[in-house]
Amino acid sequence: MSKVLGVAVDGSDISNAAFEYALESLYKPGDTVVVIHVAEYHISIPAVGSSEVDKLCEEMKKRDEEISALTATYTNALRQKSISGKAVRPTGGKPGEVIVKTCKEEGISHIVMGTRGLGAFQRAILGSVSQYVLNHSSIPVTIIPKKA
Repeated sequence: MSKVLGVAVDGSDISNAAFEYALESLYKPGDTVVVIHVAEYHISIPAVGSSEVDKLCEEMKKRDEEISALTATYTNALRQKSISGKAVRPTGGKPGEVIVKTCKEEGISHIVMGTRGLGAFQRAILGSVSQYVLNHSSIPVTIIPKKA
């Protein structure tokens, strides 16, 4: 029976390792792979003026191009391996929440993701996306740990 396998990526080495693990260890012929990249825009919004608006638009366009290049890398890898799949770029919330929601919307039956390996203090301040997904998902979650 075929399944829809999700892989959450951000372009880091650990998310690349999660992608490779998903394809090598969990993917079976006939499955579909959905690559999820929650697009985050870390752009400061200046006081409104025409030159500032132009600069903001330029920064947003540059970030969009970076995100498109990232998702294209993963979809090209799927295509090269003749694996049915797609990349989605959901927005509108905290990454963990968006990943869980996207899994439901895309019919994903198993999600794979990496962890940044934050310490307890960093995790308390920044939150852990992988921990959120693990605690709030109704499907199996495979977390690839950061290499020591």
